[in-house]
Amino acid sequence: MFPESMPDQVTFFGESGCRISIEVTGYEREDTDNKDDANWLNATIAIEAGSFSGTFGVALTTHELIVLHDRLRAVLQSLSGNVVFRTTEEDLSLDFQFSRRGSVSISGVAQPHRSAAGSLHFRFESDQSCIGIAVRELAAVLRRFPVRPTA
Repeated sequence: MFPESMPDQVTFFGESGCRISIEVTGYEREDTDNKDDANWLNATIAIEAGSFSGTFGVALTTHELIVLHDRLRAVLQSLSGNVVFRTTEEDLSLDFQFSRRGSVSISGVAQPHRSAAGSLHFRFESDQSCIGIAVRELAAVLRRFPVRPTA
């Protein structure tokens, strides 16, 4: 079976121990009335791809996670198609390519915006059951950190 992830964490598991985890630690600004600032989240990205691994902090929006959740859920229904995810600050990009056989190829680039000199390009294979678990984890994160209305 697949390892359990933490409640505020989404993990995309792959073959040979590869994985990408997004752990949301809280809203970036707890008290704000500014609609542009209200829905930014502090998060940590952890990547294990082959012999490479790393962790770095990012800022994501609740809106980005909603789009990722909705697109992955839709493609899981047909088991065919692609989902592209890019953070607003371009720290992380992920491409999910689904095949009708149930396999999912995940490729991406991690390039923390504070470190323009380094980036990691990766690719690994996963399957629809692992993506289904991640979609459920995304839903749980979004329940814990919903879009906040502003005045």
